Amino acid sequence: MKKSALVLLMLSVFTLAVRAQNYFDDKWFDTPVKHRITYTNERYRITKIVRNSYWTVFEVMYDDPYCFAGSLYVDYTVSLQDQDTGKMYWLVSSKGIPKKPSRIITHETGPVKKLITLFFPPLPESVKTVTLRGSEMSFYDVAIGNVKPQLSQSARVQESPQYVCKDNALKLDRIIHDEGLTWMHFTYTAPVSDYVNISGSTTLVDPLTGKTYELMKVGGIPQNSEKLYMEKGTSLSFLLGFQAVPSTVKKVNMRKPAATTAGGWDVYGIVL
Repeated sequence: MKKSALVLLMLSVFTLAVRAQNYFDDKWFDTPVKHRITYTNERYRITKIVRNSYWTVFEVMYDDPYCFAGSLYVDYTVSLQDQDTGKMYWLVSSKGIPKKPSRIITHETGPVKKLITLFFPPLPESVKTVTLRGSEMSFYDVAIGNVKPQLSQSARVQESPQYVCKDNALKLDRIIHDEGLTWMHFTYTAPVSDYVNISGSTTLVDPLTGKTYELMKVGGIPQNSEKLYMEKGTSLSFLLGFQAVPSTVKKVNMRKPAATTAGGWDVYGIVL
């Protein structure tokens, strides 16, 4: 199994009992049981929620007494949705069971029990209730208002940085300066059905000096020869970790990051 290159940036952890209801109730029962503590359905159970400077993390226990032989993966379309505003927060990466196109191959039918750790972008404190959308791993009325974010002083996070990109389907959501790397968090919404991946030759370039900063870590998007097929209109959230850019550098360009996109997803004038 190929492990995700995503570095886990969780510095502090705060957890509370999870209150949630899932689609399985409405499907099988006339009167849904809402806000049950540590709610469980047939095969999935939310066990922990963590909020910090970098992530909203859901730990979900997958317990299937009769799993058929085949492949296990978390689909890239898994998301959190703010039930008040409808805003979507797409899955960046996962542990335990990897995010598609990576997968675990099971050769025999039998019981499977795995803890899945799902990494989403940090949710604003104003978000109180969310839906975890993931087909059978779907939960709604997940109350997270009492799970207080644990902020870190060791990192600098830029939300909605300024930049220029000719491809309107690609959005730079935030920049994280921490752990000796400069992280770029992107969301790509496919305008047509196509394959996507990221090139290992992707770099950040200081336009004033020409100095380059190499790509060191990738999370949430396949790299080089591996590809992910995206349906039109679906979104992919991913993270790129580059060599640390000094604080004296005020702007960088990102060059040739998409191997399958004509001309690449070049991003210019990224304000640091």
